[in-house]
Amino acid sequence: MNSECLTTSGSRRSYGILCHRQFADRVREALIPSNANDWLNIPVKPTTQPIEEIEHQPRKCIVIPTPEEKGPRKSRTGFSLLVIDDAVMSPADLPPMARKQISWVGRLTHESVLNDVVTVTEGNENTGNGKNDSTDLQSTLKPVTREIWAELAKTSFDTEKDFLRIDVQPKSFNTDVCTTIITAFNNEMEHNQIKLACSATKVSHVLNIVIQSTSSSTTESPTLQKVFWGISEKKEHFEDLNQRLNDYATREVVLESTDEKTGLDSNTDKGKNVQWDDPVSRAYYKLAQVFEDESLQVISSLRNSNETLDLDTSKKEVLSHGAGLDIGASPGGWTQVLHNTVCIPTVVAMDPGVLAQRVMALKGVRHLRALCTSEESIKVLAHHAPYSVIVCDASISNPNELLLMIVETFDRVSSLLKKPDDGNGSSLDGNVFTWPLCLVITLKLPHKTHGSIDRHLEKVNKYIPDYLKRIALLGSSSGDDDVIDVDVRYKICHLFANSTAERTLVAVFNKK
Repeated sequence: MNSECLTTSGSRRSYGILCHRQFADRVREALIPSNANDWLNIPVKPTTQPIEEIEHQPRKCIVIPTPEEKGPRKSRTGFSLLVIDDAVMSPADLPPMARKQISWVGRLTHESVLNDVVTVTEGNENTGNGKNDSTDLQSTLKPVTREIWAELAKTSFDTEKDFLRIDVQPKSFNTDVCTTIITAFNNEMEHNQIKLACSATKVSHVLNIVIQSTSSSTTESPTLQKVFWGISEKKEHFEDLNQRLNDYATREVVLESTDEKTGLDSNTDKGKNVQWDDPVSRAYYKLAQVFEDESLQVISSLRNSNETLDLDTSKKEVLSHGAGLDIGASPGGWTQVLHNTVCIPTVVAMDPGVLAQRVMALKGVRHLRALCTSEESIKVLAHHAPYSVIVCDASISNPNELLLMIVETFDRVSSLLKKPDDGNGSSLDGNVFTWPLCLVITLKLPHKTHGSIDRHLEKVNKYIPDYLKRIALLGSSSGDDDVIDVDVRYKICHLFANSTAERTLVAVFNKK
């Protein structure tokens, strides 16, 4: 058996994570970011050079097969078991929309590769070679149990008064693994028997074990390959990790919906005290994650490369130099983020639908009950220009049509702003954008299968740079359609509040 320590330094963090299958990729991307989530640059001139990408230090994620749920939607149900090595953050630090999808996390510190692999059949039936599979399993895991015992002895665990909890994933191995470990532990102890418990209030230490095998199918006999394990004290396992997941995290996701006809709070008649800044929609958490991630720091660095603002300062200053536009705003979740989080002084919330009364009452919010393509909308947009942030979560299922609509709308606004004063007292600035400019758009892709999502996303990736360039040209002063004096960076991400078929485009523009 070969064994290695996963945590080679105090700052390196490795975990076993059981999360909802639909969110496995998003959790992995957040904990061990890949190049797929990097910011991309649009070239200033036509070039054959590849788009700049930043390489990350290699990190590891292993997906352990788990039994799939039965039924027509089995690929979209159930859980995935991940082993994350060298995470950039603790799973407990993920947004609540992510943590509510995670049912278990265990800190891992060691990886043991089994030289003498064992095939385990369901129910520990005899394999016909004169041995019971449970005996084979015990024999194979025996070297691992010695290492675990030695590690446990280094902790504050008191065999006379403390209780140990053993968490095994996948759970199909639970009985055999626990029996093997306890038998081995008790053989090491001369007088006492190790005490086991499950209750979080009773145990003092938790042994986390993740088994990697060749198959999770109930019709095949899995072959054990690796054992990942680690020992955590009670506080670390429960208070710091697992008591911030699942139902605990669900309670952090505040949502106070409003009546779609009146905009009044739905729960006030139940005697509930609704706060003025409680999110009015689930969509609120999409845009909130964008500005809780590194987006504002990127914008800050573009605004003044010689100045480094802390994140709290960035939220108040980095985009507050212009107006904000929320296209498809009803009931107003994204407008709340622009006002409360990004501190935009004037927000135009555009939607024919009703805006929540609590959102309407926010200082600087202007509700325009019209489509953005109408003549009324163009005039109102021109009046409030220039814009430093534009967001859109409209229910338009064709991203190409959505992007075209936004570009053509601001093309018309820009043309109106260039017209001379018509003598009615209006004082238009002349600029449609102010820099830096942030653009956030939800891309709603047709969803039949995961393959169809990937195909549509591939198409989107091809035409997005052209639309972003057209937006940049509206604020460019170069006078050359092939040369823009605006720096454009963008990325397409899968936010935790996005549906399976949604992706979010985040683009940042700044004058060179």
